[in-house]
Amino acid sequence: MSVLLRKRVLITGATGGLGRALADAFGAEGCKLLLHGRDAERADALAEALEDRHDVEAEGCAGDLGTDEGLDAVIEAMGAVGGVDVLINNAGIFPVGPATEVDRATFDDTFAVNVRAPFFLAQALIRASARHGHGWGRVVNVGSSSAFAGFPNTAVYCASKHALLGQSRSLFAEHRGSGIRVFSVHPGSIQTEMGRRVEGQEWDTFLDPAEVADFVVRMLRTESAMVTEEVRLNRFEVQ
Repeated sequence: MSVLLRKRVLITGATGGLGRALADAFGAEGCKLLLHGRDAERADALAEALEDRHDVEAEGCAGDLGTDEGLDAVIEAMGAVGGVDVLINNAGIFPVGPATEVDRATFDDTFAVNVRAPFFLAQALIRASARHGHGWGRVVNVGSSSAFAGFPNTAVYCASKHALLGQSRSLFAEHRGSGIRVFSVHPGSIQTEMGRRVEGQEWDTFLDPAEVADFVVRMLRTESAMVTEEVRLNRFEVQ
């Protein structure tokens, strides 16, 4: 029996390409799903489809994670379902353009969604775990290969993913030895709508979202003392 069976899982950005793959993979594990998206109708429709496909409990929640109101709405949704056991911080925005043309609103929005929201959602899970006394929780921050390098025309995005990596490392160290485990997963370019905005690379070499989702699920099945703290995922081309 999977350790994830009937665990409550919140996936942010669930209506996007990788988010949908993650939702499907956790649904197949028998998890109870809380699926976040900016659009309530799309989130609810995805929840209904996964309930039918996997015979699991699923519901949608909506909110713009770049705003206090949207972030609070998702945190309230976490409480309304009795708290979540697993948080997948998948939502992200990917502004593309020369650094000289980035305005303050774009900079602030990128850090609000890519860094600030993951922090406070993780905080909510950890606090709830302490209140309920069960001391078990999993946080997965979906980073990027951009956390380890810099690329032209994506300075703000790269900076936000570097920040998310630092945040993940600190949370991992802070809760090491407890029942809370923090993981940092960094895929290369993925075959999603966001991935289509990546310049200078071949789409056919991009990662399949289902492969990334499958890796995340397999990683969380492990309950031994060994833990995958952070991992980089890339496609190996066979000649």
